[in-house]
Amino acid sequence: LISQAEHDPMAAAVLVTDSEELAAATEAELVPQVAATKHITDRIEPALAGRQSAIVLVSSIEDGLKVVDAYGAEHLEIQTADAAAVADR
Repeated sequence: LISQAEHDPMAAAVLVTDSEELAAATEAELVPQVAATKHITDRIEPALAGRQSAIVLVSSIEDGLKVVDAYGAEHLEIQTADAAAVADR
């Protein structure tokens, strides 16, 4: 999320997950990670705080696929136990 946000204050950084634990851990870890980076106030904080960025919690991988299909991300990373199978859907 941070590496995407550092490009531009209007950059979209989105995490779509079906894991409440991952969503909470990511949100908690963003605070110290952002504080340790350059370009905090001019790019990263505005990008992450903007309405174009979010942590989206979904009920299932299928619901996550619907979100990312509707969102139409320019860059997408699939991090699952079987990313290739999910990508084929």
